[in-house]
Amino acid sequence: DAPPPTMAASARAVIIYDGVCNVCNKGVQFLARNDPAGRVAYVALQSKAAEPVLKATGLKREDVHRKFALIEGRIGDVIEAGLNAGGEVKPPAGVPPTWASKSSEGVAQTPTGLRVHRASAAALRAAYWAHNGGGAAWLGAASAAGELVPESLRDAIYGAIADSRYSVFGRTVACQLPPAGLLERFVNKAELQGSARA
Repeated sequence: DAPPPTMAASARAVIIYDGVCNVCNKGVQFLARNDPAGRVAYVALQSKAAEPVLKATGLKREDVHRKFALIEGRIGDVIEAGLNAGGEVKPPAGVPPTWASKSSEGVAQTPTGLRVHRASAAALRAAYWAHNGGGAAWLGAASAAGELVPESLRDAIYGAIADSRYSVFGRTVACQLPPAGLLERFVNKAELQGSARA
């Protein structure tokens, strides 16, 4: 497999997102624009580049389809962990393979040493990383304020948006191509460029 782009490889976290969802793409582009240091990399769930990331975390595509995930760990290490894992990587003890239940604050530790944030916990962590990557100060404040909201309420709001995202915001047939200035942040850059040329 080809190595990820340099900027994506140096990221400290990676977000797996729904690449055909309009609102998901807008959110990812917003985060990338507000993270000048490039702390977070992105990979579309529908891409082949997502496979080693999913393998490293033990997540399945259907797990991430409704609840996007933010994985903490340098993306190069995440991909290497996925590529080197023999067979299926199992989720941590006590967490079912579907990740239907989760540990406190939507965070789980994987056998490969990565921290996986899901749903609203992933959204708050994404704002934290964007802020620490040189983004707007309000992103850090929003992340801290969001932590004060009970997880059950945050996840209920997140779930309502996730369930209606296609009907309300629309979707595309193929993964959307981000603006040229942000493309280096995407692990699936080559796939995105190839589909844009097709």
